[in-house]
Amino acid sequence: MFVILLINELLVMQIFKRTIAIKLILIALLIGISFFSHAKDINCKGRVKAVMDYPTYCDGGYAFITTGSNNKWICPASEKGNAIVLAALAANKSVDVYINNNNDAITCQTLPSYVKSRYIIIRA
Repeated sequence: MFVILLINELLVMQIFKRTIAIKLILIALLIGISFFSHAKDINCKGRVKAVMDYPTYCDGGYAFITTGSNNKWICPASEKGNAIVLAALAANKSVDVYINNNNDAITCQTLPSYVKSRYIIIRA
């Protein structure tokens, strides 16, 4: 009886180990997929030239132009993005503005106006 319980416990441990291994593999795959999903972003970086309150096109937020956006307006993705843009304008700092390039359909030179950024980084 003891041997059967021991064998049963070993089988349960092996199944548990496999379950943990499968979960770890799935987590690694999900992290890898999310990393590569942003690999197609373009960076229309530069100094912030102008900021405009345009709630109609920017979900209630601001629109801004950088020296690298070909005079096209960009909408920050969030309220925090609005704050970063205003801080960069006030401090005359550069920003990196990452935008989805729609599978190589757009570049910073062919950027449509009022495109939404994915994320914004302020530079020193």
